[in-house]
Amino acid sequence: MIGGLAAAAATYCLFGRNLSATEAKLDETLHHRTAETAKGVLDVINHAGAEAFKIAVGAIPMLVLSLVAVTALKRFGAIDALTELLAPVLALVNVDPLLILPALTKYLAGGTAMMGVVDDMRRAGQMSAELLNASAGFLIHPFDIPGVAVLITAGKRVAAVWKPAALGACVGIGVRTLGHAFFV
Repeated sequence: MIGGLAAAAATYCLFGRNLSATEAKLDETLHHRTAETAKGVLDVINHAGAEAFKIAVGAIPMLVLSLVAVTALKRFGAIDALTELLAPVLALVNVDPLLILPALTKYLAGGTAMMGVVDDMRRAGQMSAELLNASAGFLIHPFDIPGVAVLITAGKRVAAVWKPAALGACVGIGVRTLGHAFFV
C-alpha cells in the first residue's frame, strides 16, 4: 500500500504537474438509435465488451513477440552470459543472480510469463519461497512492456498520460522493492 501511495503522490505532485487540470468536454450521449430500450442497453454492453476483447486480442502479438525474445535470449546463452556479467555487481548489493531470468522475463514478456518461469524454477528447486517473497516488490506489478502496450492501445486519453504514470510506477516499484528488501 505504501508503494502505491508513493507512486500516486509522485505521479500527481512531480511527474503530472504539467498536465492540464481542466477536464475535456466529452460527448456522453450514447450514439445508438435504440439505446433507451433493453435491447439497446444490451447492444451497448456487447459493443463495450467487443472493444475490450479487441484490445486484449491486439496485445497478443506483442506478448508472443516478447516471449519469443526471452526464449531466444535463453536458448542462445545470453541470459547465462548476462548472469555471469552481473553476478559480481549483484553480489555487492546482496541480490541473488538467480533473479535475472525472472526479472528479464517480467519486464519483456509480462507478469504471466514471469510467473511461469518462477513456477518452473520453484518446481526444479532453484528458487525458494523466501527469495520469491523478497523479490515480489519489483517482480509483481503490471508495469512492463506488454502492460504498457495494452494501456497505450486503450485509447488516446490513456496513451497521452503514460509517461508520467510510468515514472510514478518506477517510484512505487522502488519503494516496494526497498520495503521487501528491508522488512520481509
